[in-house]
Amino acid sequence: MKVEEGADCACVCHHRAPFICLPFTHSLSRSIPSGLRTAIGVVAFADLALKVVALRRALKREDKGWVLPLAVLNTLGILPTIYLSTHPRTNLDNEPK
Repeated sequence: MKVEEGADCACVCHHRAPFICLPFTHSLSRSIPSGLRTAIGVVAFADLALKVVALRRALKREDKGWVLPLAVLNTLGILPTIYLSTHPRTNLDNEPK
């Protein structure tokens, strides 16, 4: 349910927030310690950054066998790290076609 800015949320916590209130998010956010939530966020961001760099390199190098696994598999940065370390950066812009 979407609440208006400044309006009370209809859930049990009765907080004031302009976002969609989902009942299961309240129990999840209370049960995970703040430091763990931060660590999960950092790992997720690092995984996304590695995935973007690895996918960009695989697409530039036309490594078709790597594109789908890099895009689909969630490996906490392991697969992108393997790809980036085994396929060094090359300057593909200056190569003749």
